[in-house]
Amino acid sequence: MPMQGTQSHGTPQNVQIIQLNLSWKREARAVLFNAYRECPLYQRLFSSEVEGFVQRLRSGIREMCSIYFDSDDLILGLLVNDRLSGVAVLCPPNRKRLADIFSWRWKMFLTAGFGCTERINEYQARVANHLHNCYQVPLIGINAEQRHLGLGKQLFDEIHRQVESDRSARGVVIDTANPYYLDYFAAQGYQVIETLSIDGLEEKILLRPNPVRLVQ
Repeated sequence: MPMQGTQSHGTPQNVQIIQLNLSWKREARAVLFNAYRECPLYQRLFSSEVEGFVQRLRSGIREMCSIYFDSDDLILGLLVNDRLSGVAVLCPPNRKRLADIFSWRWKMFLTAGFGCTERINEYQARVANHLHNCYQVPLIGINAEQRHLGLGKQLFDEIHRQVESDRSARGVVIDTANPYYLDYFAAQGYQVIETLSIDGLEEKILLRPNPVRLVQ
């Protein structure tokens, strides 16, 4: 999970977080594509060593965004001076996986290829084992030129606020292959609950328990 910058060196003024609608889809895709282009996991999933990586990744992000924007998933946008600078997708508990949606899988076959689609399917299936009654952040990114400004922290604060408004939820799950972010996530209450081996990468699955959950 790519997050540009985990240290704050002066948060910009005029920052707001809104729920994005379809009119923001193109801009959201651009933010996420630029974020995930350098993500080690997505480089493996979309075969960065093989010619056509940029096009496969662009197609993959496009098809993911199409599903998320057309569903009931919450898509948060972070605006700095009215410019979209960050995006986060928050999926509700027990959501159907992308790989189980025929239209998404078919379009991925056509645009990203069979191999990439199957690798993403396997990756999602392994993460899904830890999503029972949990929200998930499958996509999140901040513009690279706005790193170290504390914007990611603001986006996560809103994610946590949304999750805590659902007192039946167990918490929120994220995953990352970048050990640089583990201390950052730990400071926000995340715990490593599983380590997956994906094409030689150690992908950490992290859970932030819902502090206001109603125990049933």
